[in-house]
Amino acid sequence: MTREIALVLTGETPTAADADADLVRRAARGDGEAFDRLVERHWPGLVRLARVVLASDEEAEDLAQETLAKVWTGLGGLRSPERFLPWMRRILVRDAVRAARRRRARAVAADWREAEACSSAGGEATARLEVAAALRALSPRQRAVFYWTEVEGASVAETAAALGIAPATVRVHRLLARRQLASHYGRRPS
Repeated sequence: MTREIALVLTGETPTAADADADLVRRAARGDGEAFDRLVERHWPGLVRLARVVLASDEEAEDLAQETLAKVWTGLGGLRSPERFLPWMRRILVRDAVRAARRRRARAVAADWREAEACSSAGGEATARLEVAAALRALSPRQRAVFYWTEVEGASVAETAAALGIAPATVRVHRLLARRQLASHYGRRPS
């Protein structure tokens, strides 16, 4: 029953989850071809998730590659091959959060300097910079939750499954992100 619920929440089909589990078992035994198939299957989603959490196109592919390297070396320790995708996403999100925290202060300061310099240039460029600065002011986890719930339209349960966190944590981070963005734009959160 639990497996069926997890499949519904993650949007995976039983055949996709079973195929992943089989590939994971083979890759854990050293089958590079099986791991290549897992990479092909999940690469776009990993890069997209990395982009969201990092708020950086340049670093997203690097982080996805680093995650896959960790996954390859850690496959032998994965107890439940059918939980491969959430496990891999958790690795990526944890590393992305760490990386984003390290560069967050520099990026926010740089965005504000750039916005001030462009404020006389025109409204559209300034508006884009303000949105980027407002999003970067959110914590990496808040950005990820905001993206999954507000942009992708995922439910709290789907977001929790995708990010490997509790549904209550999703609700808290979504609320905090909405409040911070509303405060930034001088509005009450919805």
